Amino acid sequence: MRVIQNTLNTVTREEVKTYQRIEQPEDFTRPWAIVRLLPDLRRYTVARFHNRTDAQDHLRVLNRFIPVAEFEVIFDTPPDLEEEEN
Repeated sequence: MRVIQNTLNTVTREEVKTYQRIEQPEDFTRPWAIVRLLPDLRRYTVARFHNRTDAQDHLRVLNRFIPVAEFEVIFDTPPDLEEEEN
């Protein structure tokens, strides 16, 4: 009986791996963002903040722990507002 129970409780590595990337909607109530600069003029939003001071503090931590990556603090406006201004 114990052998059967152990085989039922065993989980293989293929069953545990789930590499689904879930895209989060942009939260423009927090306009200050830290972006990671990627090749070919691409950028990846790392985090968003309500104020610039919090963003700069977080940027210092990122630069300390990931010194080879390039990050910038930006003020990111919603795309709808950018279209209305033009």
